Amino acid sequence: MNKRELILSICIPTFNRCELLDLCLHSILEQIVQLKSKEIEIVISNNASTDNTARLIQDIQLQYPKILIRSFIQEKNIGAVNNLFYVVKLAEGKYIYIVSDDDVLLPGAMDNIIDSINTHSNVSVIIPKVVPFDNSINEIIYTNNELKDIYIADKNEIFVRMGTMITFISSMIFLNSIVKHSKIFNSKNLFPHSFLFLSAINDDGGGIFLSSPGMGMRNNYNVKYNLLSAFIIDFYDIIKYAKELRFSQNAIRTVLSNHAIWLYNAILFFKNKSYQPTLKDKVGDSIKVMKMWWFDISSIIKICITIWLPVNIVNKIKYINQERNGQKLCR
Repeated sequence: MNKRELILSICIPTFNRCELLDLCLHSILEQIVQLKSKEIEIVISNNASTDNTARLIQDIQLQYPKILIRSFIQEKNIGAVNNLFYVVKLAEGKYIYIVSDDDVLLPGAMDNIIDSINTHSNVSVIIPKVVPFDNSINEIIYTNNELKDIYIADKNEIFVRMGTMITFISSMIFLNSIVKHSKIFNSKNLFPHSFLFLSAINDDGGGIFLSSPGMGMRNNYNVKYNLLSAFIIDFYDIIKYAKELRFSQNAIRTVLSNHAIWLYNAILFFKNKSYQPTLKDKVGDSIKVMKMWWFDISSIIKICITIWLPVNIVNKIKYINQERNGQKLCR
């Protein structure tokens, strides 16, 4: 297949998640097989996995010989961020879709993505609709609150609409020509794709928000990273980059205010699970919150109270919130 014919590169950085990667790949490949035009490649970077990831990929390449699946194995673990940038640099399609190895492409999503690319040939970003699930996509109740896809030209409006979801790796498709030459950011930041997203929408090509459910996001109830470090320090690095790119102050503050609401609920949800702060942690995290939301006293109070509340009170608040809206917090 000629490189110029490729319209989409699905890039999957992976490490030691063989079983989940299997589900992810089959959800994508089964849809590509049904397409009339298969101008799509899958690029996988195996970050020196010690499980059966390499064998799985070989088996899948044999199972789907008509689909271009390129796989690369790192000699040693180069870190999650470097692995992500490595697989992005290998992409040869007009558009790049970075997909987390534990997520699942929902039925009909590939058709919608390709239709959007063909209809809006030079849009900077395409944003699939993300739907959370626990164990199986069969749990998902499909709803379509928006009658049609939404095109937004203004980068500030795209940023605000995206909000905290900018941190979710499988929620964005980029125009390759924009992000391919982006600089490699802080290798310790948990959300390198967020910087690529800001670079892409800064190009002024606009963005398409797809209305139909596109990506199933697996709920992660036991995150292995520092919750407050990720969603305050790392998130603030994203905000600083938005300032560098001259996003409006109003847009940035709106994103931060909405992010504060998300973080409040995240602390409630993860407290006594993956977020178990010591007294020193509570003091340090409260200082981080004050620095982040210095312009919004209500956000500071709301988040800091949640940090300091005893677990039994947090559990009561969680129960009340669940009774009110029945919503589950996602990754």
